[in-house]
This record gives sequence, structure tokens and C-alpha cells, in this order.
Amino acid sequence: MNDHDHPLDPERRLVLLRGFLALGAGSLASCGGGASPAEAASTTPADAVAPAGARPASVAPPTQTVPVTQPSIPVPAWVPSVPGQAVRYTAGGGVLTNNFRDVAAPWMSAYYDTGIVDDYSGAVVFERLGSHGALVFVGGGHAATNSNQVTALTSSPTQLSFVRLSNPTAWSGSMASDQSTQSANSVGASLLPLVDPQWIDATPQVSAERAPPGIHSYAGGVALPSPGALGAYFCPTVPAAGVANLNTPLLTGGGAHTFAVDSASDPAANKWERAGSLPGYSSTGFQGPLLSAYVPTQGRVYYFIGNSGNKVRWFDLASGQHVEGSVNGFVMSDYNTGQVLYVPGRELLLYVCRNRSAQVEVQWMDVSVASPQQSGTAVLGQALDLDPFEVGKTSAWVASFWCPLSQRLNLGGVMVGGAFDAAMYEVEIPSALRSSWPVVRRPITGSANIDWGVWTWQQPMYVPAARAMILFQVANKAAGTADSVIVYRPYGT
Repeated sequence: MNDHDHPLDPERRLVLLRGFLALGAGSLASCGGGASPAEAASTTPADAVAPAGARPASVAPPTQTVPVTQPSIPVPAWVPSVPGQAVRYTAGGGVLTNNFRDVAAPWMSAYYDTGIVDDYSGAVVFERLGSHGALVFVGGGHAATNSNQVTALTSSPTQLSFVRLSNPTAWSGSMASDQSTQSANSVGASLLPLVDPQWIDATPQVSAERAPPGIHSYAGGVALPSPGALGAYFCPTVPAAGVANLNTPLLTGGGAHTFAVDSASDPAANKWERAGSLPGYSSTGFQGPLLSAYVPTQGRVYYFIGNSGNKVRWFDLASGQHVEGSVNGFVMSDYNTGQVLYVPGRELLLYVCRNRSAQVEVQWMDVSVASPQQSGTAVLGQALDLDPFEVGKTSAWVASFWCPLSQRLNLGGVMVGGAFDAAMYEVEIPSALRSSWPVVRRPITGSANIDWGVWTWQQPMYVPAARAMILFQVANKAAGTADSVIVYRPYGT
């Protein structure tokens, strides 16, 4: 890569990437539980194989587990006072101050850019953005939008508000605010000549900022504690098949990218940048979803891609290298389901999905070892039925989150008697992972009716400082309609 192709020189980039390790381990370890690390798998993991020319990935020893404590700041007024309660806030009602479409850049189409939320895309949690944290949205792609705008749902002690964090790429070459230019930037431009074919980001002729176009983000982004002053969004690879007008069979995905957030009020202060090197391995082509998880004790971002061989892959933050293991990872289900959740303290990755029998399935991976592999499938204490997958009819099932205070996996969207149950199901991870995993039904009370059948790919996100789950399911396109956000307080918080 030539110097003029990148805004940061290699030495500075390596310093920034190494900074992830020092900041990340302390930040997320404080959310962990007092449980012992995961039991070792029954077979010895095979050695990982780095791409040609790559330095071996360095593995930091696990940090000391810090006991879970309640957040030190008061719970905000928009969180229910009683665990188990849920409330819905509608834009204009006093708590949710605006709609997602209200913060679209003037040169982009607010109508089409709701696809950043609605089309096979998710969010991540920034803990230092807002008074009690924020959800950060990156998405779009395919027929939804080309927009690479980064948007946040930020918090104050009394309100929630959408804010624009980036200046999205003007793919047409114009930043005029007329409807024709807006449409051209959001959905009209053919991206094939406008993006680097390997990195899959804007060429220097289009923008000095090496930003990927709008993509189906699924559950593939992660939040990192740096390099931005308020955190960073990290995408380990750009799935080419999830980009509008860019259906190339040549790549599973492009290089990793980081969006550093230094300001909550000035979009121009926050920038996309390339991270590390290109993946050096071959693959069998991309099919969704892209799922990722950050493991601070190792300084790695693990990522798993649909039908691309299911190899264990990670991006090593210290070296800036992609690494492909020599063994398979999770056995992935259909393209409309799946999340990978990190469990601090236990040093586990959980792949939570709807399996082919339309039931909840939880696979686990021990990431306390240098070369991890899929270690087993949980034996749940109760079978949990879900809406059966049917092409073109069934919504995505991604209704899970880990609550560090209760030390429970929370599951929504469970069906009883053919209808969605108004309850959250909590799953405890046993000390012996091959034992039965206890399941407890927790009724959802309060004023909100959570319609679990509305799923796009937006996941319920646990926000630690708020002691609450926030769910933003759909961004409404039409003027005059109001967005809504659901806030649920888990048991044990």
C-alpha cells in the first residue's frame, strides 16, 4: 500500500492498534463475573495458521477477573425502576427526541438511509458516548442504501436522541441537497468503479477518507475502546456481497476498517481508516451473516462468515494481521440468525442461533487458549421453540444478549403454543459446560409490548451504565411516522 493511499503512516497505525490491547482489557474485564475460565475442550486445539508473510499473533494472558459491581452512576430516568419491566418511547413523546431519518446528512436521502437500520444490519454499544452509553449503527447495502453514515442513539439522564457521527461519502461527487443528488448518493451511483476492489472502500478519487460503502453489517461490528476518544467501531472485514452494485465472486470480504469517534457533536472530527493488512487467505465466497466478537484478554476480534468454510478467524489487534485457524469454528445455521457473544471471566464465545429445528441453540468456544475451536453445544434445561425459518417469510432471530450483572444469557422471541411469549428466558452457564444449562422464564411486565416478529437484524443491546437493554427494531421511512425504542431492565440489575 502506498503512503498516499492511506491517511495514517504504518508506524502510527501500529501504535493505535496496540492501544486497543491496553485499554480494552481493563475496560471489559470490569464487566466480568467471578466464574473460573472455561473448561478446556476435550481435544487439543490445532495450531492456528497465519497468512503468508504475517507475524504470529501474540496472545496476552487472561487478565485477572474483577468481581461484578453495580455501575457507579444512577440509573437514568428512562430506565424502568423495577427489573423485568419494559417501556416503549415514541419520538416526540418527551424521552425519544427525534427519528433516525431526521439526522441524515443533507446530501443523502433520509428515506433510503433508514436501510442502515432496517436491512440486515445491527448496532454496537459505545460505553463512553452519552451520559449512560449509546448504540452506534452502521449498515445498509444491497437495495437499501449506499450510505456509510454512522449514527448513534445517545443518552442523557432523561432523554434518548439520534445524532449523526460521520459525514457519509458523496458517491455521486456532489454534496448538494436537492432530491436528485440525495437519491444519487444513497442508491443511484454504481459503486464498482468507485471502490478499491481489495479493501472495498472509497478510492482516493472519491474521498480522502477510506470508508467502506453501506454494507449489511449483521452482527459483524464491534466496539473498541480506542483509538477514538469516545471509542471506535471496528469492522474486521467488508463483505463484498453485502454491498449494492458490487456483486463480485472474487472476495469473501475486504480489509478491516476502524471508525474512530472523537466527537459526539462534530461529524467531521470522526473518520474511517483502514486497519492492518488485507486477509491473506482464500475462501469459498460470502454468504451472510457476518458475526464478530471482541476478546480483550487476547487482543483479538473473532469473526465468522456464513458459508465461508466456518474456519476460526480473527484479527490480531497488536500485529494488524488476519489469522485463519486450521480447525473449524461454529457450525452456523441459516443466514437469518446468529450472534456471537463474549462472556468475560469465563473466557467463552457463545454462538446463539435458531437451529434447523426452529429451536434456540447455543454453541460455545473456549477462548482462554491460543488456538480455539468450537468446543461443544449446550444442553439447555428446557427446549425453547422459535418461529420456524421460511425463506421470504420469517424474520431474523437475533434476540439474545449477555447481562454481566446477573451473569445470565437473556433470550427473547421464544414461542409457546405457536405465539410469542411475553417473557425473557434466562440461561445460566454451569461450571461444568457439558452439564445441563438451567433455563428460567422471566415475565416481561410494564407498558411495552415487544413484538418479536418485527425483527430486521437489530439485536437487543445491553448498555451497562444504564443497567438496561435497548432495542431499536425499525427506522420508519415515511414523513409523519414516528420511530420508537424499547427499554427493558433485566432481572438481577
